Amino acid sequence: MEKVSRMVQKVAFIHYAKAAGRFIDYYLKNHVFENKNDNITEQQFKTFNSWISPFYLKRDWNEEELLQLANNRYSAQYPTPDQIRTHYQYYSHDYLSKQYVHNHHHNWTLKSIQSFRRNGWFTFMFIREPSDLLCSLWTWAQNSSLENKKPEAVIQPVWLIDLSLDQFIQEIIGRPEFKVFYALPDYVNEIDYVAEFTEENFRQFLLENFQHEYKPEITGQEFRFSSKNPGYEAYKSQGLISDETDKMINNNVEVQRVREYFIAKSI
Repeated sequence: MEKVSRMVQKVAFIHYAKAAGRFIDYYLKNHVFENKNDNITEQQFKTFNSWISPFYLKRDWNEEELLQLANNRYSAQYPTPDQIRTHYQYYSHDYLSKQYVHNHHHNWTLKSIQSFRRNGWFTFMFIREPSDLLCSLWTWAQNSSLENKKPEAVIQPVWLIDLSLDQFIQEIIGRPEFKVFYALPDYVNEIDYVAEFTEENFRQFLLENFQHEYKPEITGQEFRFSSKNPGYEAYKSQGLISDETDKMINNNVEVQRVREYFIAKSI
């Protein structure tokens, strides 16, 4: 059956770290939603991203806040009386008809995802092959360290930054508490749209859900905010990934689960 294009109105982005999330967020806000600035009152899609203006929380939304956002009960979703008096022309009965909520994947929960869907939100997430994702995470951490960014703002725990790529992958893969960096979340089957991030998948995603034709040239470069990661196979050919580490990652249950998920989605 041919898929029917639609234009979704309330959008929740489950941002999986190092899976082109910043690029996706940038493209949606600037070229699909056509939000001209950070002033919520003037936005086509009211954007609720805890990291940027006007919130600047320096953290993700927590579960309680997400549940409030899902139900239109978060105070910042509504204009203040002073705003209404000053800019009454911006407000109408459909003021919250178009909304966009952003949060990183490890701070979404099954309960919050289900609440968004019950309330008519379209939820989506792009994921990535774990081996390439971990290489991207390491490369980004190294580059961020060279730029003198605060270690705790780069990656937790911070001691991972000082490891070689081979040691980094072994530590991440070898410790169950670190699977959040690369594993599928327990709520993955509750999300409306999930796909591996590729240019073609992103193109189809935009066309099917927003009736938008993807134009990479309008961003000035194909993918903004990339980590400059050459990829797992390139690092392996350079001798930066050992055979032992390669076996660890290929035998990891969570990695296998992601790869099986990709295969199932492609059938």
